[in-house]
Amino acid sequence: MTPQITQNAQPVGATAEAPLRALTEEEIATYERDGVVLVRNIFPERWVAHVAEAIDDMVTRPTPYGRLLSDADRRMYSDLFMWKYSDAFRDFAYQSPAARIAAQVMHTERVNFLGDHMFRKDAGCEILTNWHTDEIAWPVAGKQAMNIWLACDEATAHSSALQFIRGSHLWESARATRLSGTIGDDRVKAALEKLGWKPSEGLDLSQVEQPVTMRSVIRAAFHGVHRRLEEEMSCAPLSNGQTGWVSIEAHRDELPIVSWDVEPGDALIFSLRTLHYSTGNASETGTRRALATRWLGDDARYAPTMGNLPFFWRHGLRPGDKFSGPLFPRILPGVIPGEGADRFAGPEEADPQVAFEDLQARAEWENEASA
Repeated sequence: MTPQITQNAQPVGATAEAPLRALTEEEIATYERDGVVLVRNIFPERWVAHVAEAIDDMVTRPTPYGRLLSDADRRMYSDLFMWKYSDAFRDFAYQSPAARIAAQVMHTERVNFLGDHMFRKDAGCEILTNWHTDEIAWPVAGKQAMNIWLACDEATAHSSALQFIRGSHLWESARATRLSGTIGDDRVKAALEKLGWKPSEGLDLSQVEQPVTMRSVIRAAFHGVHRRLEEEMSCAPLSNGQTGWVSIEAHRDELPIVSWDVEPGDALIFSLRTLHYSTGNASETGTRRALATRWLGDDARYAPTMGNLPFFWRHGLRPGDKFSGPLFPRILPGVIPGEGADRFAGPEEADPQVAFEDLQARAEWENEASA
C-alpha cells in the first residue's frame, strides 16, 4: 500500500481511493442543514482495520502531542499529526476514500489535508470530552472545512458515542467578546480542571526558555488555545438564550442534541464549527477507537491566531493564503509534485524551534491587524 517516489518527487500510487458508494443528496443536505451527518457503509473494511491497527501502534510511541494529550492512568489516548510519523496514517491521508468523500460533501474539486487526530478510550475510561468545536484551534477561515470521524469500534451512549448540537455550525462565536484572559465563572474553571487545564495567564514569548524545548513551546502555545476555549465556554451565545458552552449540559432538554450508535466503518461527517461532546467509556470490556481527519476545500484560507495549535513543521503560509505545502498537502484533484517528497522519504520529526518561530509570526500578524 506504500507509494514509491519518482525522480521528480511525485508519489506514485498516492491516489485517493473511491468510497464504497457516493453520498446521497439527502446525506449532503443533512450535513449542510445540521452541520453533521452519519454515513454508513462507505469505508472498505480493510481501511477500518488499517486504522485500528495504526491507532494501537501509535499508543505505544506517541508524538509530542500524544505525550501531552494522553492519560494512560485514566485509559485515554489522544494524538495529533500522526501522519508525520506513521506511514499507516500517511497512507490513509493520501490514499483512503476520505478525500473523495470530503470533495463530495464540500462541492469542491480541490481538497487539502488539514491534519489527523486519533482517539482511544479504553473500557473504564472516565474522561469526558467537553463541548467544543474543532474550528477553535485551527487557523482556518472559510466554509469548506470539515471533519470525517471514522469509527473503528462499536460506540453507544454507554461507551462514548459522540453527541452533537444540530445547526450549531451556524451559531455566532464569542471570539471577539472577551480578551481579558481571566475567568469569572466557576463553571468554566471546573470544566477546564476536568480537562487538566488551568486558566490562561497571558502569553509572553520572551519568557520561553532558550534553547527552545518541546515542553516550553507547547506550554506557550496552549496559553492561547486555552484562552480561546475560555472565551467560548463562558461567552458564546447559545440558541436557547443561554451563554457559554459550559451552560449546555444544564440545559440539554432545550437544545437539539443528537447522537447515534456507530459500528466499525461508520463515519460521522461534521463541520469544524459544529459543537460536539462525548462521555467516558463506561463499558467493561470494549475499546472505543476513532480517527478524525480534517479536510479543506477551495475557499479555505490560512487565518492564524494565538489561539491555534502549535505547528512543528514549516508551512510557508501567510494570512489569506490558500492551504498548500508540506504541512497541508493537496490530495485532490491530484498531489503536487514535490509537496510531500520529504514525508514519503521518511518520518518528519517535530522541531520546537519551528513552532516557536511560527508563534512569533502569529504574534506579529495579530499586532499588525490590531494596529
